[in-house]
Amino acid sequence: MSLRRVACEPPPRTPRDTHWLDYGGVETMSQYGMAVANSHKRDPAELDALRWRSETMADFGVSTGEPGGWDRASLEQLRASFAASLPTRHLEFFRSLRLAHREGDYYFVHAGVRPGVPLEAQTDLDRMWIRQGFLGLGADHGAVVVHGHSIAASPEIRHNRIGIDTGAYASGVLTCLVLCGEEREFMQAVRGRLV
Repeated sequence: MSLRRVACEPPPRTPRDTHWLDYGGVETMSQYGMAVANSHKRDPAELDALRWRSETMADFGVSTGEPGGWDRASLEQLRASFAASLPTRHLEFFRSLRLAHREGDYYFVHAGVRPGVPLEAQTDLDRMWIRQGFLGLGADHGAVVVHGHSIAASPEIRHNRIGIDTGAYASGVLTCLVLCGEEREFMQAVRGRLV
């Protein structure tokens, strides 16, 4: 969702919204014909370590400064160029996205949910950023939570959650969960090839 906020919403944005450059934003921009150098690209080992830290912005790898030495004016120029490079139907799609979706026994969200809080009372901050308070607990959330945000080498299936983030921007492996009734199946595209 940071992509949506960076491309579709006017400033000001928080530093965490611009840090998507470190986590696949540069790779995303390249798919739209933009060449952007990023001297602050994250090391995969660092990303794995971030997964188990607490819930502060610093623990997500987000500083209060600009990412990669960028100044605010340069970031705004980059944001405007990126927004201009997106086809209208892509912008419309990004603008239409919701932070969460419930379908039967499944709850789809970017990062996860705060255990003990009803799904309809979850905060956007938790839906987008939670890790430790969600990943390690086996709490019943009222639905199986399907999420990304916490990269793993393969999908993680637990009784209360299914993690499908295989770090496509760095690994080249994009994972999709296919649900049909009570059946679950995974499809993966590896560097553009369906496996």
